[in-house]
Amino acid sequence: MSANQISHVLKRESLNLIRQPMKVLFPLLFFVLALSLFPLALGDKHNLLMQVAPGVLWLITLFTLLMGLESIFSDDLKQGVLEQYLLIRGSLQSYVYVKLFMHWFTSLLPIIILLPLLAQWFYLPWIVVRILMLTLLLGTPVLLIIGSVGASLALGLGQRGMLLALMVLPLFIPLLIFGNGAVQLVLQGVDATGPLACMGAFFFLALVGGPLVIQKALRWGVEG
Repeated sequence: MSANQISHVLKRESLNLIRQPMKVLFPLLFFVLALSLFPLALGDKHNLLMQVAPGVLWLITLFTLLMGLESIFSDDLKQGVLEQYLLIRGSLQSYVYVKLFMHWFTSLLPIIILLPLLAQWFYLPWIVVRILMLTLLLGTPVLLIIGSVGASLALGLGQRGMLLALMVLPLFIPLLIFGNGAVQLVLQGVDATGPLACMGAFFFLALVGGPLVIQKALRWGVEG
């Protein structure tokens, strides 16, 4: 992996996003609209909104992520770009790292940035919002890496959407439990160090081993 390879992949991904801005806007729009349904449905039930907020935010974030996972690698496969990265030594590593970063930066980071504003719909105190943002900062990269492994394995198979969901959803559950649990503990005035430490461990393991697994899975998915 060289700086030139990273620069080339980064430039290509940036141009693709400029040409297709809805890839960035649509997930964010979906997140905001889906989230707005709960305050509209529950009205002025402030305590109930506060209790359901962590789980709702995590689940809608997960669904937002799943919307873009099916095409994260398949578009490049259809265009013949992915095969080129597979053939050039070191290019696949650069491709995977840049692809993951760009997808997180454009699809998931805006959600975290908007969270302090959107959390007002659920009457969450600022200390809870901070913990919620921290759990999402730790958790969304892990969700993305796990989902990308499933997406790369499903490349050569039909009915990718359903297959991808069946492959990765069970793997998301522990992270959702710890993420939601940490926020619920803070809501109750209890220290959330335990769940946050577990999420930190997931984050570290995913960053270290996840891209390597994705590279192997891409080779298997493309070459069979």
